[in-house]
Amino acid sequence: MEGRDAADPLHFEEQPFACSHVRLASNPLFMPPPAVLETDAFLDRFRLHSALPHSVDDAVEEASGGPPATPALPPVDMAGWEEVVTIASAEDIEKQRKAMPLEELLQRQDLPSTFGEEEGKGKEVRVDKWGFVIEEDDESATHTTPVEDTKKKDAVEAARAEKWVEVVSKWDSYSSDKKKKMKQKFRKMGIPDRLRGMMWKKLADVAVLRDENPNLFKRLLEDQSDHDGQIQRDIHRTFPKHIFFREQGGMGQTALFNTLKAYAIYDKKVGYCQGMGFIIALLLLYMTEEDAFYILVRLCRDYEMSGLFEPGFPGLMKFFFMHDHLFEQIMPNLFMHFDNEGIRASMYSHDWYTTVFSSLPFPYVIRIFDVFLAEGARVLFRVSLALLKSMAGDLVTLDLEGIMERLKNISKYVTVSPDEIINIAMSFKIPSKKIERLEKEYEQGGGM
Repeated sequence: MEGRDAADPLHFEEQPFACSHVRLASNPLFMPPPAVLETDAFLDRFRLHSALPHSVDDAVEEASGGPPATPALPPVDMAGWEEVVTIASAEDIEKQRKAMPLEELLQRQDLPSTFGEEEGKGKEVRVDKWGFVIEEDDESATHTTPVEDTKKKDAVEAARAEKWVEVVSKWDSYSSDKKKKMKQKFRKMGIPDRLRGMMWKKLADVAVLRDENPNLFKRLLEDQSDHDGQIQRDIHRTFPKHIFFREQGGMGQTALFNTLKAYAIYDKKVGYCQGMGFIIALLLLYMTEEDAFYILVRLCRDYEMSGLFEPGFPGLMKFFFMHDHLFEQIMPNLFMHFDNEGIRASMYSHDWYTTVFSSLPFPYVIRIFDVFLAEGARVLFRVSLALLKSMAGDLVTLDLEGIMERLKNISKYVTVSPDEIINIAMSFKIPSKKIERLEKEYEQGGGM
């Protein structure tokens, strides 16, 4: 897939985007509002509500003094509805996302009405608000959000998004001090989801990389990579329950392959590592594959991620060393228990660092990524320690087998909220001099 101009109507191919039959799990006494029937809820979470226009790009452009934005969507009355979605014929949805970056798709306004006469023929797939499929035996299927809480959260999110439009539009003009103050806000509540992709690109200076390397991504896709076969074999393992990545050879898997292939050609020292796929997949849910490629470039260049993926994983070995030392300093009792059981960071935190905690439930992942992009790789140590601290009361009572079962399947056992994890993480006192000293100790010890 080549880079595309979001304004070019040719990429829409004049085909209707059949979201198929979309309904929210509800109280049967309520009839669904028409606007709900016409909306793919996975896409709708990116839409701007209240006084904001449909398109995030329009809102940012208007705040920057550009042309007037498109008309606002009327508020949707969600009375009696819960936040679980049923989509019929997921295969059809994927097929009609073909040849269009997800970012463009999210900004389209011509969503369909219903699946029509073919409605009953499609396979029904239930997804959560993030686009992850809920299986029949999945416990999360029953974890619906109360109507009143959903309405309150939607109102708060819409208000935050409206304020953040100005932040995104003026970010490049902010002084270093102003940016530092704004980054502190990421810790508190994170970036509004409707603006998350755009803000991530700002934090990673994607526009600068694009200007420095015009047409680079397109040229890379024209070459062959020695890693193509391995990338292809790993793709189906990346967010396999997400509606965007389920179809073999579909838009999501194609975008993921293209981005990983391009990076493997671009950075031959790193090449390809499976953990990179989860990071790219996360980014592709918020931006085009070309933008996701440039963020990976930035992560490997300026966020200490390169060493996590290089052959031999030199950076990962250093992270394990630093993790254990910080763990011993901050939670000596729990560390001693781990030590007695023969447990080291290398036994449980590999995926935490190489995938930026993609094994956690999605709301945790995006909150962590907000702060990671804003403050750098040291946030990863903080979050690792925060997870251990949040589970300390349980972990200290378990033996080796029990501890490893929980840490290897942490999404089942984490009980505090994403905001609480970030609060715990940022409460640790880890001065820069401490990090520098540990890095020096590692290097002087010959990487042991």
